[in-house]
Amino acid sequence: MARLSTDRLTARPVTAEDLPFALALFSDPEVAKTMNGTRSRSQVEESLKSNISEWKNSGYGVFLFFTQDNKFVGRAGLRALEIEGEAVVELMYALMPSFWKQGYGFEVAKACVENAFTQTNLSELVCFTLHMNKASQRIMEKLGFTYEKEITHAGLPHVLYRLKKADYAG
Repeated sequence: MARLSTDRLTARPVTAEDLPFALALFSDPEVAKTMNGTRSRSQVEESLKSNISEWKNSGYGVFLFFTQDNKFVGRAGLRALEIEGEAVVELMYALMPSFWKQGYGFEVAKACVENAFTQTNLSELVCFTLHMNKASQRIMEKLGFTYEKEITHAGLPHVLYRLKKADYAG
């Protein structure tokens, strides 16, 4: 499986041993505001299993990102899903709040987009977020994603953006 690195971070594919990191991320109340609420331990365990299966089935998936001194920053990666009847690959990312507003969100998202278009040879990605998550929308726009439409995900209104490989400037 792939490993990623940026100027400030290293990343590796998620494993079953990463439950403590996933629990810390998805039980954080600030993260919950951007991710449709907190998740129970069983929901996090199920999500982790799904992320691991994605790597086995698709050759891509979720990475955990760490600082050079091994502090957990967050997770970012790709997953296949269906949105309104269309099979898509989603770019997703979530960071621990202590790493917000420092450029890490853009950094992890960009690393995953570049990996998607160069290593996994995907032709396009989608990314979506809650209407109120303006920081995430700025990251999408900065990467070159364009607003496409409003969708309902997990029973809540979201905005969906799309980026085609041919349009990605890097």
